[in-house]
Amino acid sequence: MSLTDELAALDDVTSLDTIKESESRQSPSMQQVTRQRPKIPYQPFPVNCLPKLLMEYVIGAAKSIGCDVAFVAVPMLSAIAAAIGASRIVEVKPGYTQPSILWTGVVANSGSGKSPAQQSALGPLYRIEEAAHDRHAEECERIRCTHEELNSSEKGKEKSEPDYPPLPRYCIGDTTLEALACVLKENSQGMILAVDELSGWFGSMNQYKSGKGADRSHWLSIYDGCRLVIDRKTGHVRLIIVPRAIVSVSGGIQPGVLRRLLSEDDFDSGLPARFLFVMPPDEPVGWSDTPMPSAEHYESVLQSLIDARGEPLTIPLADDARQLLADFKNEDVTRLQGIPAALRAAWSKSSGRAARLALILYSAELSAEWSIPAEVMSRAIRLARWFDRETERIYHTLGMSRSADAEAIKQLPDGRLVRWMDYTRAGTGLPKRNGR
Repeated sequence: MSLTDELAALDDVTSLDTIKESESRQSPSMQQVTRQRPKIPYQPFPVNCLPKLLMEYVIGAAKSIGCDVAFVAVPMLSAIAAAIGASRIVEVKPGYTQPSILWTGVVANSGSGKSPAQQSALGPLYRIEEAAHDRHAEECERIRCTHEELNSSEKGKEKSEPDYPPLPRYCIGDTTLEALACVLKENSQGMILAVDELSGWFGSMNQYKSGKGADRSHWLSIYDGCRLVIDRKTGHVRLIIVPRAIVSVSGGIQPGVLRRLLSEDDFDSGLPARFLFVMPPDEPVGWSDTPMPSAEHYESVLQSLIDARGEPLTIPLADDARQLLADFKNEDVTRLQGIPAALRAAWSKSSGRAARLALILYSAELSAEWSIPAEVMSRAIRLARWFDRETERIYHTLGMSRSADAEAIKQLPDGRLVRWMDYTRAGTGLPKRNGR
């Protein structure tokens, strides 16, 4: 359903004569105000789509921090996707799969709580990585001691260096693409790029000095888990090849910064379309005595998914789940018509994201079922629909992409709605919108 229809369902669409009568009683300044684009109402994140215990953690953490639940839930989805990594892919249909990769961004002003919220979502993954590093250090020390003993017993032979195992990585911060490729080469199961501020990451896409302009095209391929090839100008290893680059992304960014950083080239390439952004209303809250909830269950879910890493498993959709996804995809035939290119690019990826979200929800429940059931797919599609609406709301609010549906709505001071295109075309002889 378009926002025109959705908003019209919430408020009676006022007749043109009523609008003209209302405006005739307003001052010129008030008439100007009422002709501004209305804001698309925010709908709360559908937290009940998450597994029950994770939902309770998200609600508790958000209440303790004093932020919207989406601030915690959205980066949590990226964290779970990263924990799955390359170990699972979802088979949408024979020959068509989707990886466990999710790019999310929280759009909010400073002081809104996005940083502590991200910490509550990613902190358990950080702790798992730190524990893995401690075990790695112990293993390296054991190898070193054993190697020294062997060297000392083999007198006269040239001493060699021990072979240490690669350092396990599940998270990486703001880094260069070349450095990321080096880490991925040793950690083929993938990871999450997590940063407090996504501004540096987005900004690097438009830097063309020293060949950095290629970053965008590489990242577009990474989103689909494709092969990553980096040619180096210096160093002993001149070519880095990562057969499957699995990298989820999560971070925050301020609204004005996002609007300035995303260029026309970014939109034309489809980079923003690959992101799931969330921008709840900025509503400051006071002190809360609510303690942070225990992350024990959430951390155990992440640990279980990491422990299960290995050769990739292909998880099929149950027949009824595939039908739900097919019906959702078929909606594109009508809903992608007559909307801005940027929004069309984002919404066209929605069915693929729904499949990824279904894999994430299915895996987070540590399900023993061999296929993703319809109930899980139904929740994934609900999430995908919510993200679609939120994408349009953000694009429209920040003026990054003027929404055709939102532009068609005019809101009166009393809250009633009118089709803006019908109103502005009145008396011009032009046909009304959609022939009405």
